[in-house]
Amino acid sequence: MLQGITRLWRDEQGLTTVEYALLLVMSVVVAFTAWQTLGQR
Repeated sequence: MLQGITRLWRDEQGLTTVEYALLLVMSVVVAFTAWQTLGQR
């Protein structure tokens, strides 16, 4: 598994995939936080 992550990290296309995955995770965290904050009101 570590070799696969290393290969993705070094590959230009893989790096783009990792960037999109991080963007998706951050979007989900922001949406979840907003949902929790607004849901309490």
